[in-house]
Amino acid sequence: MFFEYWLNHVKSLYYSSEFVINLNEYHWYAFIRTGAYVDFYLDGISYGHWDIGLSTDLYTSLSNFGIGIDPSWSWPGVGDSPVKGQIDDLIFKVGDKIYTDYIVPTQAYSNLLVPGFTMYSVNQIFSIVPSVVEIILLLEEIDSIVLNTDLKLSVSRDNKVTYTEAILNVQEDITSTLKIVTASIDVSSQLSGSDFTYKLESFNFKDFKIRGIGVSYK
Repeated sequence: MFFEYWLNHVKSLYYSSEFVINLNEYHWYAFIRTGAYVDFYLDGISYGHWDIGLSTDLYTSLSNFGIGIDPSWSWPGVGDSPVKGQIDDLIFKVGDKIYTDYIVPTQAYSNLLVPGFTMYSVNQIFSIVPSVVEIILLLEEIDSIVLNTDLKLSVSRDNKVTYTEAILNVQEDITSTLKIVTASIDVSSQLSGSDFTYKLESFNFKDFKIRGIGVSYK
C-alpha cells in the first residue's frame, strides 16, 4: 500500500508500508491536513506525518493512492496504472474529522444501507390552485416494501409550508418486483397556492429504486 503527493508534477513525498490488503477486505483511510502538515491514518493508526510547507495548497495539487507489490511507477499516464492491484469501492470525503469511534467498513460502501432518507422534488408552479393532486410512480423493489410504512409520499401546494401525506396503493404489478403505485391526495385544506412540491421518505433500512414519478392535478 502506498501514497504519493505531487506538486507541480514533482513528487514531494512518498510513503509505502508492508500492510497487506487482501481480497474482499475493506479499510478506513484518512488524510488530514493541519497547517503545513499532512497525516495519514489507516484504521485509526497513524502511519505518516509530513511537512508539505505552509504555501502548499493540498486541494489543487495531486495525490496518488494505490495498492500493489511494486509501486515504483512514476507520473500517471506514463507506464503503469495509478492503481496497482484492485480497489473496487473507494469514496473520498473532504472535511471529515477523525473520531475515536470511527467504524472500519466490513463491506463495500455501495452495499451499505442507511436507515432512511428524505427527498424533496424541485418546485413546480401549477397553472391553477389545485384541490387534488394525482401521483403515479414506478417502484422497483429490492427488499419487500410495505407502502405507507417503509415508503411514504407527501405533497404541498403552498411552497413546503404544509404537507399532506398520500395513501399509496399498488395499481399494477408489472413483474414480481416492479410495481405501478398511485395516490390521489386532497390538498384543499392546505394554504391556497400553486407552488407545488412532493416529499419522498423511506424507513427501516429498506432497499428499492424509484424509476419514475408523474404528477397531475385538478
